[in-house]
Amino acid sequence: PLLFSRNRSAANLQSPEFPMRFFPLLALTALAPAFALERNELIGDWSCSTSYPALSARLDEHYEFRADGSAESDGMMTFFLKAGLLHYDVHSSDHWTLADNILAITIADRTVLRAFKPRMAEILAKSPELTAYEEKLFARLNHSDKDNRVRLTVTAHDAQTLHLRDDSGNVSECQRAK
Repeated sequence: PLLFSRNRSAANLQSPEFPMRFFPLLALTALAPAFALERNELIGDWSCSTSYPALSARLDEHYEFRADGSAESDGMMTFFLKAGLLHYDVHSSDHWTLADNILAITIADRTVLRAFKPRMAEILAKSPELTAYEEKLFARLNHSDKDNRVRLTVTAHDAQTLHLRDDSGNVSECQRAK
């Protein structure tokens, strides 16, 4: 009833303008979660991949959300450079809350370690410019801000999958770990 006016008939649905006029609405409906993610649905183990296009980077991690509001994650941060891949092992101990499809994570403790493949270590040894870049990057990854909070919006979910977006537009796709 909401899609049709008095002047719109089923025959008008065949007009080329119908799909274009309603496609954005249909697309938004398909992407939006049908209902809010409940706290108990998040508890457990998840395998997540987060893309950071502006940094040419990706974080692949295993995340465990606990009922007491604590969480642990272990993963690999990869930066894609022309010269090769920079890998870092990342571990964090966190606290989390969930309200109105907003997952707020406060990082209590974070460890980042270099995990270069031998070939990348050789490339870095031969390039002072690349080494300087990597040292700045590593220092930034290990820098502890006063406000170590991440705010993620749940964009879609079901029992086995979780899609999130941070305030910068970076997307995380998670699968329930088995």
